[in-house]
Amino acid sequence: MPSPRANDETIPHEAPIFARLAELWTATGRTVPGRPDDEWQRLVAPPGFQAPEPEG
Repeated sequence: MPSPRANDETIPHEAPIFARLAELWTATGRTVPGRPDDEWQRLVAPPGFQAPEPEG
């Protein structure tokens, strides 16, 4: 029998602990799984065609 941790689907991604971590990570400018990463988009954009800077 596989352990409960063998499948990521057994852990809901909108669990209160994930929501709180995502809130803390967002507040400190960190990357949050499942959300766009503006820095990564800027880094992988071809020269001359860089994504616009995020507002805010």
